[in-house]
Amino acid sequence: MELTLGDGTRTWARLDPEAVHGRGTVAPRLAFQFKGRSAREKMDVQIHFMHGELMVGEERLGQGTLTGAHLAPTGYQLELEIPVSRAALEYIDQALTGSAIDVALRLSGWLRARDLNDDNPSYVSQPQAGEWIFENFGQARDTRLHFQIPRSEWFSKALEPIGTVEYICTEIAVPRADSDLRQAANHLKDAERSLREGHDSQVFLFCRGALESLPGAPQRVFDNLESEQERKRLDALMLAAGNYLHLGRHTAKDGPREGEFAVDHADAAFALNLAKLLLAQTARVLARPSR
Repeated sequence: MELTLGDGTRTWARLDPEAVHGRGTVAPRLAFQFKGRSAREKMDVQIHFMHGELMVGEERLGQGTLTGAHLAPTGYQLELEIPVSRAALEYIDQALTGSAIDVALRLSGWLRARDLNDDNPSYVSQPQAGEWIFENFGQARDTRLHFQIPRSEWFSKALEPIGTVEYICTEIAVPRADSDLRQAANHLKDAERSLREGHDSQVFLFCRGALESLPGAPQRVFDNLESEQERKRLDALMLAAGNYLHLGRHTAKDGPREGEFAVDHADAAFALNLAKLLLAQTARVLARPSR
């Protein structure tokens, strides 16, 4: 989403978010890359100082500065590095839902600019064509540049370079519309929607429903397998997963969360990934030739 910098009567600069990268394992930072350009031709804009605060809602997780950028109408690549703690990274990952990470830079500072165009309305308070002025931004109004980062890029480009965690990828096969497993896949879609909306206990409900809708569930899903030992182990695995997914269907009887569902967003994300993997690999096991 584009952000404009100006005084309300004249726009001096436009900022467009691009990417976020992680750097440093000892002193981790997030590098926010964005393009800045003057608002029109024949306009010179120099950002003398820019202060950026990393915001998730109203939670400030870090801050950094940028100085000395000369913007042109064609665009100038800008980068603002913000030192972040590992607790802040964990907060971002846990606090946000959906398929993308949404964060913002709250920007303030000052710029120097002049407009060489002579077609602007003439007001007493307005600078004349070619006159240099200093302009503050971010003081009178909340000036935020929003970044939406796909979760896959958040993992690979932000977290991995910092050394927070390492990730491996696996293929998740989605059953076709005519598959016996399609109903289970539909339940997982409902679980994904619940995760995006922050309804953590419902994620468990739909994931449990996905396993219960498998053909032959709960104890005869793998009846077609020739190996009795393999059947028993897979049945036991499915039973254990089903028992785990019961966590989101009952409230706590005692303790600090008495009366509440004893699951949080991290639990819900784990449950969804577990159910996806079980469904995908069950489809492969059932589809393979007899041996």
